[in-house]
Amino acid sequence: MRFTSFIVDEFLTKWKEIRLLVLKRDERQCKLCGKKNSAQVHHIVPKSKGGKNEFTNLIMLCGRCHMLLSPVPDWLLTKVWRIPPDKVKFERVKIEKAMEKAKARYFS
Repeated sequence: MRFTSFIVDEFLTKWKEIRLLVLKRDERQCKLCGKKNSAQVHHIVPKSKGGKNEFTNLIMLCGRCHMLLSPVPDWLLTKVWRIPPDKVKFERVKIEKAMEKAKARYFS
């Protein structure tokens, strides 16, 4: 039990350090839409596809862009961000294209 607790504490400490470095590098600004005072760190290559919790695989996003990239239901985007139902797909595609451009910048 103590060993597990140590590993979790170690992981959280390292994650907090990396997250703070990303916040500083990206100047707390969403790298997809430019919104300032953003604070959500996103994996460029998702962990489910082999992405790591590494500085070079993380990007700062605002809550709206983060949700548009995430597999949340469209109705939730409409409710939380007031995106009209008929515009959700357009907004998702727009943000996905912006993420592809960001990937090129971060991985070139």
